[in-house]
Amino acid sequence: MRDLHLLNSFAALVLPGLASGMSIFILKGFFDGIPRELYEAATIDGASEWQMFLRVTLPMTTPILAVNSLYAFIAAYGSWEWALLVCQKKEYWTISVWLYQWGMTMGHLPWIMMAAFVFASIPTAIVFISCQKVILRGIVIPSMK
Repeated sequence: MRDLHLLNSFAALVLPGLASGMSIFILKGFFDGIPRELYEAATIDGASEWQMFLRVTLPMTTPILAVNSLYAFIAAYGSWEWALLVCQKKEYWTISVWLYQWGMTMGHLPWIMMAAFVFASIPTAIVFISCQKVILRGIVIPSMK
């Protein structure tokens, strides 16, 4: 990040999480599981590569993209080590860094720290609830076939 001149920027927080190994592994497994017959039928119907991607592949991948988005959000939202390393300016700190710094001074009041952690977990719960319908649709619909 230093060599790219990205220290103390939001890009330093976001870019490393865009291509995590786990999300690539999950997507690779998902794409390998898509039946070839769907693409053969689209080719017979005269679809181009882009049309096959937009009308066949992309609608099928929304559940797995929702899972990857959820993992990326949780990783970026909860990572305090990375945020503390690449962003020394306080305006770029994540909530986890703020809680860590605040815990250094308020450590003698654990009930206040626990309440702060509960409030800090609310955005993660909101993102999960918003992704839950898409994720469950990806689990339930294929099992009904």
